[in-house]
Amino acid sequence: MFKHTRSVYLKETDATGVIYFTSLFQYALEAFESYLHSKNFSLSEVFDKGYLMPIVHAEADYKAPLRVGNLIAIHLAISHVGVKSFSMSSQIELTSTKQIAGSVKIVHAFVRQGEKESCPIPSDLLQFLQ
Repeated sequence: MFKHTRSVYLKETDATGVIYFTSLFQYALEAFESYLHSKNFSLSEVFDKGYLMPIVHAEADYKAPLRVGNLIAIHLAISHVGVKSFSMSSQIELTSTKQIAGSVKIVHAFVRQGEKESCPIPSDLLQFLQ
């Protein structure tokens, strides 16, 4: 499991002072990018080969409010790797109390640019994810 820490910023909240509903998804994707960066893996190389990785499923559960200035830890795990898609799961923790404030699941599929059908995960990324 990979851990990414950050603060909650004003731009991520709504008029109630609590994070906007899309923020949990942004945190999960940011943690994934941070994980790739920490392992020196470049998604741009995958994209340069003509692959796209659209999100085909996303879900989030909100368990506690997150507010401006809260320090959070995003715990990321690659939960499933298939032939043409992979899933990642994240738990967002309020670090001051260790309370789980939310959870996210995101599924990425793979397609080649200009095509409509899914394709296998590129071999270099597949090896990395496994």
